[in-house]
Amino acid sequence: MDYRVENGRTYHRYKDGKYNIPNDEKEIERLGESQRDPFPSRFMCLICEPDLQHTLFLLTFSDKLGMAPPCDKGACAGHVLDIGTGTGIWAIDFGDEHPEAEVCYYTRDPNIMLMRDSLPPNVRFEIADFEEPWSFGRHFDYIHSRMMNSSVGDWNEYIRTCHE
Repeated sequence: MDYRVENGRTYHRYKDGKYNIPNDEKEIERLGESQRDPFPSRFMCLICEPDLQHTLFLLTFSDKLGMAPPCDKGACAGHVLDIGTGTGIWAIDFGDEHPEAEVCYYTRDPNIMLMRDSLPPNVRFEIADFEEPWSFGRHFDYIHSRMMNSSVGDWNEYIRTCHE
């Protein structure tokens, strides 16, 4: 992998400068991916949960992966695209809950691929820029993204592309 180092932090070079968040060990720890549970109380365990952001969403949504109908248990989700939601844990959990679905996780960060030993058979990760033309040969039944505030340059175009 080709990286750029700035102020002691590592950034990926894919579309250099477009994604402004580091992809080093410090960032992975911030996301909660490498943290483990050294505390006895439930509240303190929360701050050390693997993938903290994902865990906070699960707590907010009563252990549901989202509020849209495809996230309901037993829903037939079909083709699902997860765009830029961090470590890919949402796509993995969705694939586990919906084994009939084909789930694709779309990310700009090649390090995400290195963090995963294995994926459910119905989940795949792709490294690409979601703001470039999409190369999928089909439409998606459900597109999920969150925490994209500083990642999208043109929201109208992003929503139009998702809708098409």
